[in-house]
Amino acid sequence: MNPLLLLVLALSLVGCSRTLPVKGEYNDGGEKFLGSATGYFIGDGDLSIVAETGTKCEGTFRYINRVVNGEGAFKCSDGRIGDFFFTSNGSQGEGFGKDQNGKLFRFKFGGPEYTREAEAQLAVWSAMFDNLIRTLAPTTSYCTQYSGSFRCTRYGY
Repeated sequence: MNPLLLLVLALSLVGCSRTLPVKGEYNDGGEKFLGSATGYFIGDGDLSIVAETGTKCEGTFRYINRVVNGEGAFKCSDGRIGDFFFTSNGSQGEGFGKDQNGKLFRFKFGGPEYTREAEAQLAVWSAMFDNLIRTLAPTTSYCTQYSGSFRCTRYGY
C-alpha cells in the first residue's frame, strides 16, 4: 500500500474518539467522583471529572500498549494533582491512582451499556491500526484481544 495513502488514512482517523463514563472513589471510603474519559484513535485521551464536593478535575491519559494498559495525570480546581494507571478492554476497564498527598483511589469506566456495534467498530479500528503499524514501523509489537485474553506479537527484529 502507498505510504502517502496510509498517512492520509491515519490523519483522517485522528478525529475519531470514544467517550466513556468514569466513576470512582478514594479508598478510605471518602470522596466519590463521576465524569467521562474520551479516548482518541491515536492512543491518548482527555479526562473530566467532578467530585461530590464540587471539585472539578481535568487530566490526560495515554495507552502504553494500545487499548490494554495506560497511564495519566490530573489536576483539580482545589489544587490536587496526581497520577493514575488503568487497564481496558476497549469498552470498559478499571484503574487506580494517588494524589500528591498519597491518598489512593480506584475507578471504573465504560460498561455493558456499550453495544456490540461499538465493539465491532473498535475491532475495525484495531485492525486498521495493526496494519498501519506493521506498514510504517515493521519492528513494532502489538497486542490483540482473543476471548478475554491478549496475545502480543513482535514484528521485525
